[in-house]
Parts: sequence; C-alpha cells; structure tokens
Amino acid sequence: PLEVEVGIANEGDLDGQEVVQVYVHPLEPPVPRPQQELKAFEKVEVPAGGRTTLRLQLDARAFSHWDPERRDWVAAPGRYEIRVGRASDDLPIRLPFRLDT
Repeated sequence: PLEVEVGIANEGDLDGQEVVQVYVHPLEPPVPRPQQELKAFEKVEVPAGGRTTLRLQLDARAFSHWDPERRDWVAAPGRYEIRVGRASDDLPIRLPFRLDT
C-alpha cells in the first residue's frame, strides 16, 4: 500500500476537528475515468494549539478501474496525482505518483 502522511496544526484557541480527504487523479487513464476519485478520508480531533499527523493508506484498488472483459478490477500502470485537502474543491497538496506493475 501507499501511505499518505499529512501534518495538521490547530492554531486556534479552541479544540477542533478536521476532515482530510485523499483523491486520486489519473493523468493518462487507459479508459474514461472521473477527473478525480475520493479514495480515503478520515476525521481527526486536534486540541487547541496542537498538532497531529494523520496517515491514510491507498491500496492497489485505489488506482484500479473495473474491466468488464476481465470482470475484475485492474490497476492501470501510469502516472497519477495524489490530491489531499479538506474538500473536493480545496486540495492544496498535489503529489505525483507513478504506478508500475
């Protein structure tokens, strides 16, 4: 599995919560796919003035598409972008990733 590690800081005066979402964006998909797909997310509590590290796992299925001929999920090799943020339209962290099979 691929582990995505994200540091989160609460710079406020009150305890808080944050949701971290991880999306996969295929750069050269072999079949039509959505622009980005939500593959992992987690809600974490962060105390006032505190910091925490969140680790989210992406397995081979996170990079896979359904192949009707094989009747199975297929992880297509190629270039991807891992996108991390708090919402699908707020993904400030972009990480390149190459899947070789």
